[in-house]
Amino acid sequence: MSANKDKVLSIRDLNISFETASGRVKAIRGVRMDLFKGETIAIVGESGSGKSVTVRAIMGILAGNGRIDSGRIEYSFTNEKGERETVDMTTLSQKEIRYRFSGKHIAMIFQDPMTSLDPTMQIGKQIMEGMIIHEGISKEEAKKRAIDLLAEVGIENPEKRFKEYPHQLSGGMRQRVVIAIALACNPDILICDEPTTALDPRNQNQIISVLKRLAAERNKGILFITHDLGLARELATKIAVMKDGKFVETAEAEDIFENPKHEYTKALVRYSQYGKKGSHYHGNFGQTIADRDGIITSSETIDQVEAAPKIMIAKDIYMIYRTKKHGYKKVLSGYSLDVVKGEILGLVGQSGCGKSTLARIIMGITTPNGGSVEWGRCGSRDRREVRTQMIFQDSASAFNPRMTIEEIIAEPLVIARVGNREERRRKVMEVMKQVHLEEQLMDRYPYDVSGGQRQRAAIARALITEPEFIIADEPLSSLDVPTQAEIVHLLRDLHEKRQLTMILISHDIPMVEHVCDRIVSMDE
Repeated sequence: MSANKDKVLSIRDLNISFETASGRVKAIRGVRMDLFKGETIAIVGESGSGKSVTVRAIMGILAGNGRIDSGRIEYSFTNEKGERETVDMTTLSQKEIRYRFSGKHIAMIFQDPMTSLDPTMQIGKQIMEGMIIHEGISKEEAKKRAIDLLAEVGIENPEKRFKEYPHQLSGGMRQRVVIAIALACNPDILICDEPTTALDPRNQNQIISVLKRLAAERNKGILFITHDLGLARELATKIAVMKDGKFVETAEAEDIFENPKHEYTKALVRYSQYGKKGSHYHGNFGQTIADRDGIITSSETIDQVEAAPKIMIAKDIYMIYRTKKHGYKKVLSGYSLDVVKGEILGLVGQSGCGKSTLARIIMGITTPNGGSVEWGRCGSRDRREVRTQMIFQDSASAFNPRMTIEEIIAEPLVIARVGNREERRRKVMEVMKQVHLEEQLMDRYPYDVSGGQRQRAAIARALITEPEFIIADEPLSSLDVPTQAEIVHLLRDLHEKRQLTMILISHDIPMVEHVCDRIVSMDE
């Protein structure tokens, strides 16, 4: 692996900066890295550390205000003449990179497959597109290869799926389709930017298995960006730890965990274990009650919960969606759920089981086909009886891109006509501090901050009206491990200090066990 002929990527002394309202800001500082065929390097670090900026520079897709100040990004490949060639990507325009290398030699898998897929085009045709453009093969040959690729990434009945559209697939299948698209032209390098963040553990494991097999069987060089050190350990041959725009430590994956050198790496390893000591998967959570010290399943505890005052009761919720191709699809079938005042209720289950649908029904965003939602001691159906807020999983789509972070967080106060502008600004600063958002981000726009920073802003917006009841739909999904731990502690503090009631939807069972008073599985 260490032979020069196997090296596909070499980054040397890379420096990148961005022009902001407060002046030019350095984002990447002297980054050095080598990637070889068959090797997987996981790049880990907190939000805003420079992980995505580094790989976007490789792809030539930096934001318009970004600039490579110095350094080299050398890509080595076999050209059309069969000769080995090395090109410094920093000397090429975005257009040249896009047409010569993107998809054909270097492919990228983004975090959210729905932003990468055309909702109006059959998935098979989306896989075929790159092959026809870059290789000039016939539609028949492209179709055959597309079906083979769908099978290779683990999609059953690929001939049938070929004709379907993105909305007809689960999140895990959509992500596998994106991998198939990335593989269509057999690139040397596969760049994965948080490809498993929004997936449940089962689908995460499936995607990791696909990537491991691709690295081994196809001899791909893979760069894998993640917040999850556990995933990095499972997939990567090496882990590169990034902080403040530079790599502070790079080593074999096991060495990072067993013998970390840098203090920041030690902290990451320590944080990665939050909530996992002594945690176990308990199977059927339908009647499981958890306290701070562990899991309790005694009938006495269950009786206590049943007798406790409820802040919300959902009764016999039915939800049926109508699809053009498959007719009616039942998502919820007479589902009931109650939430005790002052508790944190964990809601777990596989993707597609109806967790987010139920949350939207409770919040009044979606109208069910049957059933009711009652609030407060009197069982009123008026949601205004209880101050409620929701934290959405995808903060990018939940925010108005034309509003600053300050305006986004303050928006609930504006709607409720609370305070004047100065008072609202002070309140925004206060809640930003609670969720560990820097004050200088107030004047930035959503596209100008990291995914983790956007999610913290979403949490801040939910907290600013001091709600009694919050539904948090995968609130930690785009956060780095230290920030996840901070938010977990924040949620527990809010619960204890304000007696805040919460439904926490998550795929992370150890985290749910750590935080929640009671856990309910929707898989049963």
